[in-house]
Amino acid sequence: FPWRDTTRSDGSVISVEEQYRKLKLARVSPQAATPYVSAQIENHSSAVLDNRQLDAFVLNINNQSWNIVKQRGASREELLLALERIKIACELRPGDGYMLNTLGVAHYRVGNWREALAALTEARSLQDHEEDLLFMAMSHWQLGNEQKAREIYQMADARLEEQETNDMELLSFRTEAAELLNIGKDTEKNESSAKKQDESQ
Repeated sequence: FPWRDTTRSDGSVISVEEQYRKLKLARVSPQAATPYVSAQIENHSSAVLDNRQLDAFVLNINNQSWNIVKQRGASREELLLALERIKIACELRPGDGYMLNTLGVAHYRVGNWREALAALTEARSLQDHEEDLLFMAMSHWQLGNEQKAREIYQMADARLEEQETNDMELLSFRTEAAELLNIGKDTEKNESSAKKQDESQ
């Protein structure tokens, strides 16, 4: 299937040429794409590319952004670049819950609480993941909606307890949310989960 014009959620169309331009602006490292795709984007070629190759390329934009925004200690410069990249990925692939989650977390990290909440709410409508809930809770808290933040946190916490997850990245987000919301029991839960994981190995 060729790389075709893409329709935005508002019904407007991004042309193939505009997609090439946006991919160039994303400033993704050459390692994120096959040499053929990288060369075509760099040359702004009008050739029709393989859709699977470019889908993989856009996914790599998401992955590079996620590797930055998942960290609490990333620099603001890194976070702003990650946000720039994931905005482009979301525009090229509208309605992708995975990428909207990254967009929401990126907005949260740079302090765009309302934008974070909007992206995470949309992501949750598509994939309903605990990660979305935790960052939604933190976004609400930052906006001063403390009761709503606690309600959403408790929903995510209950799910994680039921799942007995050993996903350390997800558990780290729960710890981050618990610290922000001043919920002290979360550290003990994560230590218990980590201990269970060690015992099972």
